[in-house]
Amino acid sequence: MSLNTYTRPTIRIGDMQIDTFTGFTINYPGDSQINSCNIKGLPRELAGYSLNNKEVVIHLNNGSYDSRASFRGFIKQTKLSDKEVTVTAYDPRILISGKDAFPIVIDDNENFDGHTLTQFIHNYISDKVNTDKTLIGLDLLSETDPKLLMRGFRTNLSVPYQVMQDSLSQAIRDSDIENPVDYEFIMIDDGLKSNIVLQEKKLLTDTASVHFDLLDGITKLSYDRKPVPNFALVKGEADIQSKFQYGNMPEGPSGITVSGPYDDRDTARTAGIIEVMRAQDEVKDVKLDCNKGYDVDIGSIINIYMNQNLTDSTDISGNHRVTSKTITYSNNSCSMSLQLNRKPMKISNYIF
Repeated sequence: MSLNTYTRPTIRIGDMQIDTFTGFTINYPGDSQINSCNIKGLPRELAGYSLNNKEVVIHLNNGSYDSRASFRGFIKQTKLSDKEVTVTAYDPRILISGKDAFPIVIDDNENFDGHTLTQFIHNYISDKVNTDKTLIGLDLLSETDPKLLMRGFRTNLSVPYQVMQDSLSQAIRDSDIENPVDYEFIMIDDGLKSNIVLQEKKLLTDTASVHFDLLDGITKLSYDRKPVPNFALVKGEADIQSKFQYGNMPEGPSGITVSGPYDDRDTARTAGIIEVMRAQDEVKDVKLDCNKGYDVDIGSIINIYMNQNLTDSTDISGNHRVTSKTITYSNNSCSMSLQLNRKPMKISNYIF
């Protein structure tokens, strides 16, 4: 393929530099889910190699050569045809997820009662994954605020990454209850390895890392203004129940149910407040197709400016949070689609 384009991607599989491919798609689904990459049009000669579990590294090199990879992961699926090979790879968290993960049991005999979640993650990956070489980087691991303790946590035979996700969902800083801060897992490449990171949610008032407008970066934009929850019904242990209403509901009621091990009404109500307030900055569900800012991370704040002389959609101007992204390279051109603000919500969470 010709590389006389603004974007000059490079692909390495194992120790092999790959010069022939027709395109690829990198998907970053966000919300602590595992990133994936699908590469098409690889040479048929690769069918003679054992590609399963080989490392894949992609540098996008958009405008200049990148020091860190846009994707780093391991091949888990290979599809052969008469003329080409297609592979699908997943980021290193796949090694602690699903059938490829060394399962874990946390009981009264073996547990992490004296550890934080971060210490548990570090210990498990060091002991079970990074035994011969570093497959999942730990250099960027940091504690949540406040620290999340594993005291009393018990589980039967379980997938380690699911335990980590379930535990992290309990981490929240609510010192400012109108702006509660939660966390998600992301991967950040440092040029040598992909590091697992406990990403703290950035506020929409934070400084934007990339700026977009109709004359710079935006190729297509669509958005939907959806009702966000303005009340919560909370169910705790035994007969503990509570409710919280936010504002006077000028657009009508829109509720969620919250359940947890709450043993008094005040604790239950606080949980309802946090869940409702967390949803308030997700009112604008935006999809942005663009041709710059390819290195923006999940959770980053970006800014969109809609010039009133060019569009009537000026209410979309302002800061937005990246919740998922997809990079596509095909026909010698590169594009990116960003989902902003709203994370996927299970329908069962809503009250109709």
